[in-house]
Amino acid sequence: MAAAESAIRGAAPGFPGFGLVGRVAFDSAYDSARSTAADYLKHAKNQLSRWQGQLIEGAKVIRDAETKNTQ
Repeated sequence: MAAAESAIRGAAPGFPGFGLVGRVAFDSAYDSARSTAADYLKHAKNQLSRWQGQLIEGAKVIRDAETKNTQ
């Protein structure tokens, strides 16, 4: 996810891009869309990290309950 976020943030249309007229018309929209997409990936990565922690904690609770149940 971090690599995808970085790739999106660094993405550029390259030469000739949108051309002279297109540059004025589309550069701002392109930058905004690129930043928004990268931000979505950043937030998704953070959410997955939280879920991972919750799953690990949930597995621990289940293991502990199973251990106490079999004693």
